[in-house]
Amino acid sequence: MDRDEQAYALFRQALVHRDPEAWRELYARYENLVAAWVRRHPWFLQTGEPVTFFVNRAFDRLHSAVDPEKFRRFPNAPSLLRYLKMCTHTAILDVVRQQERRAFEEPLQVSEAADPEEEAVANLQREEVWSAVSSLVQDERERVLVYGTFVCGFTPQEICQRRPDLFPSPEAVYLAKRNFLQRLRRHPRIQALRTSG
Repeated sequence: MDRDEQAYALFRQALVHRDPEAWRELYARYENLVAAWVRRHPWFLQTGEPVTFFVNRAFDRLHSAVDPEKFRRFPNAPSLLRYLKMCTHTAILDVVRQQERRAFEEPLQVSEAADPEEEAVANLQREEVWSAVSSLVQDERERVLVYGTFVCGFTPQEICQRRPDLFPSPEAVYLAKRNFLQRLRRHPRIQALRTSG
């Protein structure tokens, strides 16, 4: 039995027969490989989570997704490793999306003002702006744009490097940002704030 066959047999024992000892051995064998995938992922540093967090998440996903019935879809060990790599990507993407959603649900924080009244007014204005921004976001592409630009402070180059599926070039980010800001300026809340300011 060659190495691939041995690995496939280990996957089978862990996922089909749900053998705890085989699962521990599988984890020990591929933990470093999954950790390397995590470290190389373009969004990993953005999450703020440790490597082990995503290693565990990836294995959890594999264990819950591949039952004895679904195991038949995988003809060999390399196909299972490709799926484990996809689980790693999905685990990171889930955290990034959760952070994006939280950013839209929680108003941006302002630095402390010397005057409590000024601080209260500033907070209200920030909430108004963030509420207007959130209401204008139409799809995943705009959500990534807004989160990357205004929450993370990424440059257009960094945004297109992280999400080339949505933004093939920095110019695409500039164009999307310009269009979004034009819509934002026309928003009634923003116009009211500009008038009152």
